[in-house]
Amino acid sequence: MRSISIFFLMVLCLSLVTDGRVFAKSSEEELSPEAVAQRQKEDEERIKKIFVTVESIARLPYEQQQGEEVYLYQEAYPLLKDRDYALIPGSFAPENAAQLSPEELASMIMARDANGIYGLKEAARGKCLELLKKHRQLVVPMIWADLENDEYWNRDRGLSLTAELAVTEMILKVLKILKESRDDHEIRQAVYALERLGDFSVIENLINKYPEKPLEFFETMRSLSKGHPPHPAVLKLLSSEDEEQRWKAVYVLAESGDAALIPVFQDLMRDPSAKVREQAVVMGYMILKKDRPDVRPSLVAVLSDPARDVRYYAAILLAEIKDKACAPVLLELLKDGSMEEWRHSNVVQAVNNLTGSYFGYYNGSDGWQPTTEQNQKAIAAFAKWIEDNPHE
Repeated sequence: MRSISIFFLMVLCLSLVTDGRVFAKSSEEELSPEAVAQRQKEDEERIKKIFVTVESIARLPYEQQQGEEVYLYQEAYPLLKDRDYALIPGSFAPENAAQLSPEELASMIMARDANGIYGLKEAARGKCLELLKKHRQLVVPMIWADLENDEYWNRDRGLSLTAELAVTEMILKVLKILKESRDDHEIRQAVYALERLGDFSVIENLINKYPEKPLEFFETMRSLSKGHPPHPAVLKLLSSEDEEQRWKAVYVLAESGDAALIPVFQDLMRDPSAKVREQAVVMGYMILKKDRPDVRPSLVAVLSDPARDVRYYAAILLAEIKDKACAPVLLELLKDGSMEEWRHSNVVQAVNNLTGSYFGYYNGSDGWQPTTEQNQKAIAAFAKWIEDNPHE
C-alpha cells in the first residue's frame, strides 16, 4: 500500500497549485473554452487518483491500514476538507461497491452522480474521515502537533480535524488559538471547532474574545446552550442598552428551554424593542415544549402584542402545537397582503399545521395574495372553522 501513497504523492507534487487547493483556478486568467475543458479533465483525473488511493487503503485489513494514517492526515485530507456542495456523504456508493475495483467504483460514482467530480470528491472525503476516525488513537497526536505548530496551515488542518472528529482532548488548545489569533478565518475555525466539541462552558470565552462585540458568535452560543441552564454571562447582556445585544442574548438563551427563564421571558415581553420581543416568543415556546404548561398564558397573551411581527411569531409557533388560541391571529395575518410573500406563505402553512387543511388556499407565487377569488373562499372557510372550533 505504501507504493500507492508514494505514487500519489508524486502526482500531487506535479499537479498542486501553491495554495494547496485541489481545483486549480485563477480569477485573473481568461481561459479559452479548450483550456477550460482541459483543466476540468485534469481536475477529474486528480480527484479520481485521490479517491482510488483512499478507497484502496480502506480495503486493506485493519493492521495494514496502520501507517497509512500519515498519508490520509497530511496529504489526502487537506485536499478534501473544503466541501464544494452540501452533498450527503455515503450516498454515492452503489450496492455492489465491494465487487468493483476502486477505479471502477470511481467511474461509476462520477457517471451516476449529477455533480460528477464534486460527488466523487465528497465520496473520497467521507471515506478519508471514516478511516481517520477508525485510527483515532494514532491521529490525535498529529492533531495535537498541528495545533501547537507556528505554521498557519498546520493549525488550520488541526482545527478542522478537531471539529470533524470531535476531539474533546483539544479544547484547551483550541481556546488558546481563539484567544491569541488575530486572523478572522482562523478565529472562525476555532469557534466552529468549539461548537462541534459541544462544551457549554466555553460560552464565556466566546463572549470575551471581542469585549466590544460580546455576541459576535451568537449562533454558536445558541447551539451550545441547547438543553443547558441559562448561562450567567449571557443573562447579564439582557440589560444592555444596545438593542442588538439584547435580542442576540435572547436568541442565545431561547434554545435552553429551562424553566428558570419563565420570569425572564415575562419581563422580556415588556421590552420596548419588537425585535427583542420576537426572540422572547421563541424562548417562551421552547420552555412550553419542555412540558411547562404554566408558561402558556404568558405566551397566549403575546397574541395581543402591538407589533404585527411579534404576533406573527407567536401564532406560527402556537400553531405548531395545535393551540387554537392562535387561530384569530392567523386569520388576521392570512387576510394581510402587505407582508412579504415568504412570511405570508408561513402563515398559510401554519393554518394547515393548526387545522390539517389549507382550505384550498393557493400559495403559488403567481397568486398568493389574499384578494383572489379562490383565496377569499379559503379565508372564509378558515373563518368558519374558527367559529366551529372555539379555543379555551
